[in-house]
Amino acid sequence: MTLASLAALLAAAIVGWCVLYPALLIMDAPRWLLSVSSLVTLEGVWFFFSFAALLVYSTLYRLLPRKRVYDYIIIHGAGLMPDGAPTPLLRAHR
Repeated sequence: MTLASLAALLAAAIVGWCVLYPALLIMDAPRWLLSVSSLVTLEGVWFFFSFAALLVYSTLYRLLPRKRVYDYIIIHGAGLMPDGAPTPLLRAHR
């Protein structure tokens, strides 16, 4: 399945849900079905706002200045060998 077909499937599911949910409300569906559909709707809204927040955060993060000068950095898990030589992980960050 390609990325375009997944996007089309998601779009069809969203459009279908936008038609199905009001139809359930109008047809006076059973209470349990309305509860489940409301839960699915709230989870979709939560996912949308989480995605939107991540998108805004990543956009603002890209605007931060990149050229920074550090005297030193700490790389957790990368230390020195007993003879004082750097580990491969620490050498990779020079």
